Amino acid sequence: MAERHLGARMKSGLRRALQRYKGTALHSALQLGLEELEPWRQAFLPYRPAERSYSLPLRAKRGEGLPVPPQELWVGYAGDEAGFLAGGREHVGRMRALCAEHARPLEEANRILELGCAAGRMLRWLEDLTPSCEVWGADISAEHVFWCKTHLCPPFHVLLCTTDPRLPFEDRSFGCVFAGSVFTHIDDLADAWFQELRRILCPGGTLYVTLHDKHSLALLEGRYADHWLASYLRSCPEYDALRRGEFGMFTIGRSYKAQVFYDLDWLLEGLAGSFRPLAIEREAYSYQTGVLLERI
Repeated sequence: MAERHLGARMKSGLRRALQRYKGTALHSALQLGLEELEPWRQAFLPYRPAERSYSLPLRAKRGEGLPVPPQELWVGYAGDEAGFLAGGREHVGRMRALCAEHARPLEEANRILELGCAAGRMLRWLEDLTPSCEVWGADISAEHVFWCKTHLCPPFHVLLCTTDPRLPFEDRSFGCVFAGSVFTHIDDLADAWFQELRRILCPGGTLYVTLHDKHSLALLEGRYADHWLASYLRSCPEYDALRRGEFGMFTIGRSYKAQVFYDLDWLLEGLAGSFRPLAIEREAYSYQTGVLLERI
């Protein structure tokens, strides 16, 4: 009881300080402190959380082609607009090629879900499937989901989900689910998320994920040594333990801010009763490894 009252007083003090120091460098540090005291904020990323209310515009009218999101919604994919679009096209192309070679073409999936769609960097390159496939995206970031709702729907369908491994879809209702650079940020709940995706997949349906594995770590120490993630990892006190490679799973950071690495054999062994591995492609998603699985 005393701890609960202390936490409430700390939250109240932080909220007052946020108002006092709004617009200063201290504001972001205080905001982070408040988030740490309120675990519910970790469940999803609210839309303009400092505001009491908001409205969404009617669906945007558009001409030829799908609109490109503003750069602040590119979730760290640096470069110009052409590079942003080319990266999404390349990563989707590799996934589609793996599915066609080792499982079945995405055109036959009937219903497809991208978990972690952000502002549609990959999703947009499935537009050609929408006449015959129902294509969904889901993400924990309200700002990205609401941009998609306004600019990419139709032909797509998008929804806001949380870090809790529950999705509002019926059992065995998707032919394919994919998640690019998502399980790289799921720590405690990874097993539960794999099982939730298995639940919504049809028997024989495919799951495509990209992961940080030990090969990724070697790339970040070599060819990608100048990448921001490589610099971040080198700054972490846990880096030496990560480099030794004596782990099944290793996370630096927690919740959606985690950077999660796997021993791929360890992961696949744990999934053996739920999924059968179909293909593994190194560097399928920059330095990340692509893994194509079939739901058992």
